[in-house]
Amino acid sequence: MSSYVRGQILSRPRRAQMQQKYGASVEEEMLKSLLKLFIHQERKFVNLVIEGCNSKRACCFTDAFVELEAYQKNRFEEPIPDRHGVFMTDIIDTAILERFISSGTEAVDLHHVEPFLAMLDFIHDRRRHGKAICKILKNSGETPVTVALTEHLFSQLLTSKNYRVDSFSKDLPKKCPCGCNADIKSGTTSMGSRFTWHGRVDVLLNQTIAVHTLKEGDDSSAGDTPLNTQDTEDLETQDLQPVAKKPKVVGVNHKKGKDPLYNLHVLDQIVAETVTNGFSQVGKQASLSDLLIPTLGTTSEYFTIFLYDPVNDILLQDTLRFGIWEYPEDAKLNMFSVVCLWLFLNFTSFVLKTSKWRNEVETVESQFHKIMDRKLERYKEISTESSPLHMHQTLKEMESSYGEILDLTCQRIKKD
Repeated sequence: MSSYVRGQILSRPRRAQMQQKYGASVEEEMLKSLLKLFIHQERKFVNLVIEGCNSKRACCFTDAFVELEAYQKNRFEEPIPDRHGVFMTDIIDTAILERFISSGTEAVDLHHVEPFLAMLDFIHDRRRHGKAICKILKNSGETPVTVALTEHLFSQLLTSKNYRVDSFSKDLPKKCPCGCNADIKSGTTSMGSRFTWHGRVDVLLNQTIAVHTLKEGDDSSAGDTPLNTQDTEDLETQDLQPVAKKPKVVGVNHKKGKDPLYNLHVLDQIVAETVTNGFSQVGKQASLSDLLIPTLGTTSEYFTIFLYDPVNDILLQDTLRFGIWEYPEDAKLNMFSVVCLWLFLNFTSFVLKTSKWRNEVETVESQFHKIMDRKLERYKEISTESSPLHMHQTLKEMESSYGEILDLTCQRIKKD
């Protein structure tokens, strides 16, 4: 019996469970409304071009440099034309969503039972998770942000609930600090090689999606945009910027200071992690070829989504970051943002193959392949560590992971 057939058989009782629990329920109606909003919101990703980077060097993610430009058809035309973008509905299989909007849980096929059940369960428990995140965020520092969002948001939207927090994180607890007593799963999150960008990411979700977490109030953050081409006043009229004009911040743990998601150095790191992880995942799983693979950048208040298809060399970033909170003082999560996050965290279920939409949407390659030229093979050969044995390895046992060792070496050099 094939794994596909086995999966179909196992999904039948789960679908019956979902229909019994959520058929004609408040949760089902809320998800219908959120999916309608997603389809009609017309949120976009900007198509990014890499004009220069140090990807040929064997350097840490923290030392990565990437010069980005948003693709536009005629960049010298006056006035500056609207930047080209990719609608989220261009790359998401909206037929699946429309069936749910029409018929609810009855319309969910066996292949999508687990993702929909995860989302419906989260909607059911959204208040509990919101309060748990707020409770953890009362502590300062980056690790509480990582633990809170990973345990009570990101992982809850995955069918597997599987994640791995970087075991080198400072003051990483073994149990969830909110009091739910859940085990915090940690281990190596290194990726890359001695010939490429390399290092550790803060979290690996489902051993596939990288997460870069930051804390608010970082005074080193730059108030510039990743493209660094226009002033703030110009940005008010542009709806396709990777990061738009800084909105009013209403956060749970906000301190005075500039949003680190605007920091160009931070974006350099996230792009390097996005590209490296994309190649790593396709190297491990050929089934991920021709797919946009997500990487998240997040604070306790906002998150941004980068997508990279290492086969077709397409790099995208959402045009406006997503707010995590609707009413932070009431620990009320922004459920529209959560649904968008859910769709991309479950990208193998909802995101279309690039070859299915690219001919109908004007896009260009990121030029990463062109920049790397003959050295591109170095990236095609890298992979992330996926063995469960790495969950409890000592540093000596992890010496075969170039990403881990070289990143630690970079940190020692900086300290010296």
